[in-house]
Amino acid sequence: MAGLARNLRLESERQDVLAAALTKIGKEREDLVQDGKSEAWKIELAASLKAQTTATNRWLSENLRLGALHEVSRKLSAWSKRPKT
Repeated sequence: MAGLARNLRLESERQDVLAAALTKIGKEREDLVQDGKSEAWKIELAASLKAQTTATNRWLSENLRLGALHEVSRKLSAWSKRPKT
């Protein structure tokens, strides 16, 4: 039972961070569905969520509509290696 409560709390935290991040960048949840899987803002958001929360690639794939798991890994890896401006 404690494990279930912890998982629900962590999911709630991830959803709260996602909602706040979307608001901050002027996007809505429907933009996650309507925009492409490789949109730069989605990849940046995924990298941020991964750093701030317990979000897994599966969670990011499902909640940000990023495509297959291996694509999420590839996109996040490429994002982390890009030149910083």
